[in-house]
Amino acid sequence: MKYTILHLSGFLQGLVSQYAIPVLERQTVWVTGEASPIAYINTQDVAKFAVRALSVPATENRSFPIVGTRPWGGYEIIRLCERLSGQDAKVARMPSETVRLMRKVVGFFKWGKNLSDRLAFTDVITTGKPLDAEMGSVYETFDLDPKDTTSLEDYLGEYFDRILKKLKELNFDSKKNSQKKLPF
Repeated sequence: MKYTILHLSGFLQGLVSQYAIPVLERQTVWVTGEASPIAYINTQDVAKFAVRALSVPATENRSFPIVGTRPWGGYEIIRLCERLSGQDAKVARMPSETVRLMRKVVGFFKWGKNLSDRLAFTDVITTGKPLDAEMGSVYETFDLDPKDTTSLEDYLGEYFDRILKKLKELNFDSKKNSQKKLPF
């Protein structure tokens, strides 16, 4: 059986709920201070690689790292969200040891197994090594242009442009309504 394995790091789409929405709603953004930088990638860019793998013989029976344009730390993403939204973020740091302890406690109960599995990410992101890879040869193999890969700046920039435009259309004042959720 022919195969192609794509090794992924993290998706840009997950950063909206983790960083962008809390900044806009003036809610706390939780970070683990020791987290490794991650080269997040757009799911649509991953789809381009997956589709190309079907027609490029050089990808058969091989595995490839598929990552974003550069690794980003949590605080860098927060600063980007602040700049793009024009708002200051409320940031709280949760030590990775606390997350590990929570994982063990909830994992003890049957109802907590799913949550425990989700908290396993801490073991991956606290290695200190950036979650990225050299992509030059990957782009060559897949015959894709690196310039077509969505950067985190572009992705969040487009997100904030759309959201802030919509908020302006709705005449939503985030300072007056800081206790309320966004209208969508």
